[in-house]
Amino acid sequence: MALAILIFFLIYPYTRFAYTDNISSLGTPGLNHEKITLTPGETCKLYIKGTNRRAIYSSSDFKVASVSFTGKVTCHRKGHAIIYVRQGKHTYKCKVSVIEKKNT
Repeated sequence: MALAILIFFLIYPYTRFAYTDNISSLGTPGLNHEKITLTPGETCKLYIKGTNRRAIYSSSDFKVASVSFTGKVTCHRKGHAIIYVRQGKHTYKCKVSVIEKKNT
């Protein structure tokens, strides 16, 4: 029994500090992009910085830009859309502008 208590007190401080370091390295939550300008067919990955929790993605106009459940935005045609990312009580927005390809 004494050996178990000794091991606990030897290991416990290291696990506590490791946990604290992981939280401080995550930073404050926020989207990696607030505005995106792409052409039809291009893709972009959206995610929430500073957290590793799951999020729910949705698009205001799926004909212009759609988003997968993992946050991959795919642009389809010219126009504007807003991608909403909800995580818990917080909702983040990313404005997506899809422009025509320039022929040069």
